[in-house]
Amino acid sequence: MDWEKFTVQVYEEMKGLCVGSLDKYKNVLSKDMQKFLEKSKCYFEQWSQQVSEGKLTKENYEDLVKRQMAGAEFIAIKQAGIEKIELDKLSSSIIKTVINLAFRLLL
Repeated sequence: MDWEKFTVQVYEEMKGLCVGSLDKYKNVLSKDMQKFLEKSKCYFEQWSQQVSEGKLTKENYEDLVKRQMAGAEFIAIKQAGIEKIELDKLSSSIIKTVINLAFRLLL
């Protein structure tokens, strides 16, 4: 597992999601994602190991990541004033991105 490569790629992909009206939130979102990834590292490592050992299916992995992301506070971006609908769209895109990258880079 290359955690550093994974986190760098998450940040790059995330910046690509912040286009148009969301562009002004790139830096704030980076701070929130950094906190989320720091708190979630042990879970990603554990789940990735379990998938590679056949103890966890891809679907279970996706569910765990979705639940972990749902519990993320993203306080800074909420304080920055992002609208709820924009935050929901962005969160959905981030979840898909994190799952895809995890399967490409961590497993």
